[in-house]
Amino acid sequence: MFNINKVKTIVICLSIVLIILFAIMFFEFFTLKLLGLQYDSIGSLVYFFVLYLLLEIPLSLIVGAIPKALKSVGIIQFSKGLLSFLLDTGLTFALINSLDIFMTHIKID
Repeated sequence: MFNINKVKTIVICLSIVLIILFAIMFFEFFTLKLLGLQYDSIGSLVYFFVLYLLLEIPLSLIVGAIPKALKSVGIIQFSKGLLSFLLDTGLTFALINSLDIFMTHIKID
């Protein structure tokens, strides 16, 4: 029925995940602030990061699979290296730029 140990485990795991996500969001906020992030309200800033997180996770999985697929077909020799770095950097740039364009309450100079 009701097991207190399972509830404690779930609460602790969720707390750890939320703390890690909050730390990442805080670091990205200061990085973007240095690059010229301007926002109208805290709600729009949180909405920006939630959208970024929800879009970045599936796109990152796809972009991470591209070098592995190219290696398995024999087009490239290594699945890690410059190609992975360029794809990850391009994804981040494109995603932040797209959110900047479509969100009217966020502006990145």
